[in-house]
Amino acid sequence: MALDQNTDRQDPEFVKELAALARLVTFARQTAQSLDIAFPTYCLDLALGSVFEEIVKSGADVSQVMASKEKADRAELH
Repeated sequence: MALDQNTDRQDPEFVKELAALARLVTFARQTAQSLDIAFPTYCLDLALGSVFEEIVKSGADVSQVMASKEKADRAELH
């Protein structure tokens, strides 16, 4: 689903898309970290931080998203 530039940032669909993006970036970050490649890991950390900033700006409940992030940070890739 493509979101246009005028998307309402408080629209539940927009927040769902941000959460999906956060999961995708988290997976990529974990993969880069497990491969021990520092610069891509750093870049993905920045990207994930930016996505979380957008989630905060949207007014969504960040506590659940942050709990997911912390859980992902502790998770080990198999």
